[in-house]
Amino acid sequence: MTDKDLAPVPEKRESFIRIGEVLKRTGMGRTSLYAEIKDGNFKPPIVLRQSIHVWLESDVDEYIRRKTEEARKGSPVFRGTRSAG
Repeated sequence: MTDKDLAPVPEKRESFIRIGEVLKRTGMGRTSLYAEIKDGNFKPPIVLRQSIHVWLESDVDEYIRRKTEEARKGSPVFRGTRSAG
């Protein structure tokens, strides 16, 4: 084993992403995203300027991770109101 093998793994640098990328990565539409924010399930955007709203990439990654864990545990993600048949 060399010193290179023991070197710490560099941390990923944080970055901002705009709404288009958030929607693409989560698979949500704009209305669903803002409903998730209102319900406290998704962190609100950071307002850089009046017309520039961004999210931290790590917050979006955390939301995706959490939703994936919920789905894999069998939590109902969506309960439709329509009856079968």
